[in-house]
Amino acid sequence: MLGLNPKSTSYSMLKNNFKVALRSILKNKVFSFVNITGLAIGIAASLLILQYVNYELSYEEHNEISERVYRLKTNRYNQGGLSTEWASGVVSIGPVLKDKMPEVETYGRLTQRNTIISKGDKEFRESRVFFCQ
Repeated sequence: MLGLNPKSTSYSMLKNNFKVALRSILKNKVFSFVNITGLAIGIAASLLILQYVNYELSYEEHNEISERVYRLKTNRYNQGGLSTEWASGVVSIGPVLKDKMPEVETYGRLTQRNTIISKGDKEFRESRVFFCQ
């Protein structure tokens, strides 16, 4: 166990610490349950937040020129306050930006449509199909 010699002092000290911890857990069952559950929930929440942040920071990393790729978003304000945020823009914004701003090299548009897909005599409706122009 852990590469320790069963007759060494470190091994017996570790064994005694586990015994004391187990006795404490068994003596205070409710208190131990609350603490262990809270610790488990905290670790799980931290891992989920870390995974989310890692995903958000990895946007367009696979692209060789990722530092030059930007995504437009649309904000709607109502009575002076932000009411809606979209990760999309007006369809015609790409050509306008390219004409008006020399920094824009090229643009792409992503469109979502409902479509019917068929193979042979089988057909089914797909509601979340994305096309890139």
